[in-house]
Amino acid sequence: MELKNWCGNTPMWLACQGNYLEIAKLLFEEKAKLDSQNELKVSCLIIAFVGGHADIVKWILKNIPQLPSDKELFQYELRHKGNKVFGSIDPLKEQIYIERQYRDEEAKKNAAMLLESEQVYQKKTKQSGSRKKGSKAKKTNKQQQSSAGMLILFLLLITKKRNRSE
Repeated sequence: MELKNWCGNTPMWLACQGNYLEIAKLLFEEKAKLDSQNELKVSCLIIAFVGGHADIVKWILKNIPQLPSDKELFQYELRHKGNKVFGSIDPLKEQIYIERQYRDEEAKKNAAMLLESEQVYQKKTKQSGSRKKGSKAKKTNKQQQSSAGMLILFLLLITKKRNRSE
């Protein structure tokens, strides 16, 4: 699915450029990459936006694994400054910021649910652990607490890193 023509355009890129949402969805199901770029470093998201294809832009923003960072958008603007075909990407930036906020809120909700379920689990294991005797039960409980704590820390670090890169 990542074949390219002489300009470096993939089938997914061409579908986004031509406003072929259904074809883009089929390509995506077949593992075509939404974040592919051509030789000018124009991504599927940018070309769909430039073409005024709002439905494809919204679909890409919901399905792209990683949203473009502020740095990437700034570099794009520098490369195409004064190009009347591409123009300003300020409205796209706004859509990206909205999607980032949504993803951040979802990550926070998931982290809170994970933390809550871990606290419930710890209470249950403490209750059952108090009935059991021996260091083996205590060791297992500490290992489980440590694993859950590391997972929560990992989720928070990812969210913090994503916010910093933007």
